[in-house]
Amino acid sequence: MCRYIYTILFFICVIGVLAVGTANAQRPGAQSRNQNKNKKDKEPEYPPLPTDKRLLALHQKFVNDAEKLAGEYEKGRDLDRAKSVYEEILKLVPQYESARAKLEAIKSKEASAERALFTVKANLGWQDTGIKVIEGKPIAIRAAGTWTYTLEADLNAEGMSIPEELKDFNLGCLIGAVDTGNREDFKPFVIGAEKSFVAEKPGKLYVRMYDIEPKDNDGFLKLEFMGSFDKR
Repeated sequence: MCRYIYTILFFICVIGVLAVGTANAQRPGAQSRNQNKNKKDKEPEYPPLPTDKRLLALHQKFVNDAEKLAGEYEKGRDLDRAKSVYEEILKLVPQYESARAKLEAIKSKEASAERALFTVKANLGWQDTGIKVIEGKPIAIRAAGTWTYTLEADLNAEGMSIPEELKDFNLGCLIGAVDTGNREDFKPFVIGAEKSFVAEKPGKLYVRMYDIEPKDNDGFLKLEFMGSFDKR
């Protein structure tokens, strides 16, 4: 008889636990807590800090001194050096959120430091934008408007040859190139409606419609440039 009573009590307890779990899952906010838990699970795993107290103290001293140095560079508007210092801090202590936030703030400033507008015409070849890209600095290009691409050419039996580096480009698309002063560096790339990149070398930025012979084209595009660059 006692065993029968204990069995009934056991099942009552199990049912109660399941009911509480279901109620918590359905309770407002439970889902968001689960989502937050999932987000935490997806956070990157950083290497542990040293357990040696003396070594940990050296880490802390470096971080404190480096952060002070980065702050001085920022006050002097030397963002390149400040960025380098924050990057060194994160190499040593990648979980240091203060340095990460300040580094992202610098990158955000660089991405919107300058703004310029330019009109690129469909019927002209390479056109100088008046912008000089800076090595290691970001620049974003956005194009608005439409233009007319016309394919009209007098050809012989050999047809029309297309440069090897341009064979993968869409006819009539917006392309760009950076003139570094070295002809080997002048390599066209597709801009399209929007493109962001970090300049590998400094140089003058040129744009045009991709067409072997542009004279019979019509229209123009309005370009907006944002980032860190020099205006000439």
